Amino acid sequence: MSSSASNLLQALFFDENYYLEQKADSLNASGAGGWNASSVAQAIADAGMTPWQHFVTYGAYEKDAQGYTGINPSRYFDVSSYYDKIGGADKTDGMDPISHYAEIGYKDTSVMVTPVLEGSRLTFDTRLDLNKEVYFNTDEYLANKAASLNANGESGWSASTVAQVIADAGMTPWQHFVTYGAFEKDANGDTGIDPSQYFDVSRYYADKATQTGLSADQVVQAFQDCNFDPISHYSLYGYLEQVFPRTTSLNAVHTQDALPPQSGNALIDTLLIREDAWPNLNAICAEDDRNTIYYRFLDTTDITAYDGFQYALSPLSQIQQEAYVQTLQAVTAITGVQFEQAGILAEADMLFSCADMSSAGTVGVTLPDEEILGPGVLAVLLDTPTNHPENADPRFGEEAFATVAHEIGHAMGLDHPFFAENTAETHPVMPQSIEDSAFSIMSYSPADKTEDPVSGENVAAWCKDGTFYYSPIDIMALQYLYGTDGINGNEGLVYDDTVLA
Repeated sequence: MSSSASNLLQALFFDENYYLEQKADSLNASGAGGWNASSVAQAIADAGMTPWQHFVTYGAYEKDAQGYTGINPSRYFDVSSYYDKIGGADKTDGMDPISHYAEIGYKDTSVMVTPVLEGSRLTFDTRLDLNKEVYFNTDEYLANKAASLNANGESGWSASTVAQVIADAGMTPWQHFVTYGAFEKDANGDTGIDPSQYFDVSRYYADKATQTGLSADQVVQAFQDCNFDPISHYSLYGYLEQVFPRTTSLNAVHTQDALPPQSGNALIDTLLIREDAWPNLNAICAEDDRNTIYYRFLDTTDITAYDGFQYALSPLSQIQQEAYVQTLQAVTAITGVQFEQAGILAEADMLFSCADMSSAGTVGVTLPDEEILGPGVLAVLLDTPTNHPENADPRFGEEAFATVAHEIGHAMGLDHPFFAENTAETHPVMPQSIEDSAFSIMSYSPADKTEDPVSGENVAAWCKDGTFYYSPIDIMALQYLYGTDGINGNEGLVYDDTVLA
């Protein structure tokens, strides 16, 4: 997977209107009165630039209205604070501060903890708003549309000329995508101009076709008839149907290191477990030349084999087992990795069970114990309903379902994205403004909280059920680890068969 976290972070941290307003305030504070966002936008356009181009060329180094270096690109990124942490504006290696953070700064723990304004958090009114922000990148879409035109009999198109034509038609690039681009041929002749590297439109149509039994052409026609682009469909229905976005730039990454190598993508790397003691099921299955991970629901007979385990184990109920199976099916839909129940205990890579974790006070846990469980085996546990009553009913849309998905995420190699857990200098953490469950189910922070007008308590808002399957950065990280074609395929990490020798 090529590293374009800077594109995603640009989409998240650059707010055009906010930047224009801040630039106008800067001009007015310097004595050039009468500026507003509209007049700044016109001056930038007259100079042949976009607001983003102006930011990276000038704004990131100019004085703001308070006299600090850097016009802030949004309320989520404090440029002058970032410069202070890296040692000055001249330390960005010729990059704007957002791109520098995405490519270099995130590896420095002193920077990555606070690259944004303290307390600021991205929030969204709907799941579609979130997915538009993550999966639609204007610059990438315009470049892909230009490539499509050049490949299909026309020539001389660039992202800039496409943008101008779309603007002349009275449309935004997003409006063009949902009306035309999602159904046009791309540069490879596939249906759908990709909105970014994180959403392969033609693959989404193909996966939806597999799910429904229709042909891909029939799916495309149905989407057009219903005025549905793939991003909107995924936001409303696809995540429920286990039809997930697929990254376009997945390639096989060969490694001889038992630990998963960092991807170079600031967001993916926040979620990679890199502990020597953690079983790497990707590498273990590669060594056995299999694309199947075996799991077992521990019964009372199995449990007797684990005398001395740190928690008292007990079998899962039928409804709890169904939550585990449903989550594994989602992982298969995302990665192509297969799961199968182990016929005997000795075959299992994952052990699923309840456990009395009252001493730890946790709702769920995933852990290895080589001495008791055996080498390469992970126990994926739910605390007992006696301690946590919600764990008795982990159906989709209920709180405990998120716990199951979170713990299976750990078993698949995903870590927590927050600083409290990841103190090693080599392990980046997610920017505070997006460190929540809308972006990753591995976060402990709720995605969006609102106060209940009756009880006065904070309750989960729109994204509650949407985050109980894997969220955007989880999907990117899982596909970095496994691709979409499973273990040791043509995508994702490919382990040399001697890696664990």
